[in-house]
Amino acid sequence: MGVFFSNNLTREPLVFKIPTENFFYHLPGEVEDFCKQISDNKHFIYEADLSNNTYTEEALELILNSLEECCNLTIVRLRKILYEWMTEFEKILEMVCRFLQTIQNLEELDLSDNCLKPQALDIFTLCLERSPNIKAIRLNNDNLGAIGAKKIFESLKKIDNLKLFVFAGENNCFEDEGTIVLASLFGKLKTLRKICLSENEIGQLGILALSESICKNPNLQVLKLRDNHINEKPSYLSLSSAFKRLRFLSFIDLGDCLLGNKGSKAIIKSLMISNENLRQLYIQYNEIDENELSDIIVSFIIKRKTLEVINLTGNDINPESIEHLWKELRKADREFTIILTDNSESSISDIDCYYYEERVDGITYEKSETIKNK
Repeated sequence: MGVFFSNNLTREPLVFKIPTENFFYHLPGEVEDFCKQISDNKHFIYEADLSNNTYTEEALELILNSLEECCNLTIVRLRKILYEWMTEFEKILEMVCRFLQTIQNLEELDLSDNCLKPQALDIFTLCLERSPNIKAIRLNNDNLGAIGAKKIFESLKKIDNLKLFVFAGENNCFEDEGTIVLASLFGKLKTLRKICLSENEIGQLGILALSESICKNPNLQVLKLRDNHINEKPSYLSLSSAFKRLRFLSFIDLGDCLLGNKGSKAIIKSLMISNENLRQLYIQYNEIDENELSDIIVSFIIKRKTLEVINLTGNDINPESIEHLWKELRKADREFTIILTDNSESSISDIDCYYYEERVDGITYEKSETIKNK
């Protein structure tokens, strides 16, 4: 069993990663090799990833003690390491938080897919407020709720001159109450480039607050709001208005948001006259069934030449409109991907599909897959 490092031979910055996933490390002897690898490379490790494994208090303590020696560590990923059934849950979380506080320049933290119970939130948020250089926070699927949103707000507002670029908190049941609190934080930051709040049961009040706050973040590039409720007219109009003011938006996911024909039309028309940097738009499962709207979507795709991908899955799109689109794109010799079903993609030619992963220094494009021409 080894440890994965990048560029190990050139002595460039390294990523330390526990390679085996879904393994339960019980004994000190099972992690001794990891600790030695860390110690031997302590001046070069900038990222540590212990995700998708389970550790006893004793085993984890040895690894974290070794990582404390890494003076250039700035990124820590601890996805899916905590479970409700763990008898040492709070002790392990306290240990993790103590470790995080030893990192003098912590910039990125990913604690997604952990069960941060109410009593655990106080431990975590205390750690968060002592991380003045934090740039990216990922807390997806952590069962935070509105209470968690409020505690995050209280901890982050204590950091002077906070320059947060990424906030990801998908599937946390924030609802309107929690989203309003987070939106007030976002509006004060003015530095966000990526916001991910999909699957949070956000309704009209939350969307209104969020729409106002994102306008105060002019460099926002990625917005993910899939599976929330944007069916009310004030909601989709406020979001449409915000889009007109965010010229760097390049990735928007509004899938399964109950937009309907009216909401989708408002969104598309707002993007038609703005957002020259838009590359990917996801409006799947939004009950679109008007032929007129199909034509508007096609006109939008043709006009917005930077657009590379649109997801229309689960909508009743007029086949004649799609055929017209294909003819126009062939005529322009333009590469484009239209996703029309869950299991198949249609494209004019081979195209590299990219997903957007925010890094501290901006958006990077990472190759996800190549879609073949049908």
